[in-house]
Amino acid sequence: MTVATHNKYVIAMHVFCNWLVRVHEQRIVAQAAMRHSRIELTTNFYTDPALLDVNGAVNALPDFMGKHV
Repeated sequence: MTVATHNKYVIAMHVFCNWLVRVHEQRIVAQAAMRHSRIELTTNFYTDPALLDVNGAVNALPDFMGKHV
């Protein structure tokens, strides 16, 4: 495998992992799909927090405190 081919593969894996985490919002799903033995590899190397919808995930939580006027 050439360096250019390897780099394209790594970029494709980063994109794949980030989209999996965005769609499922469970990093364990991305870990299983990418066949990683440790979640740290998936989260620390292949997932870019800047690309994740953190605001959307927080807004999707139920309102535990109730509406305050």
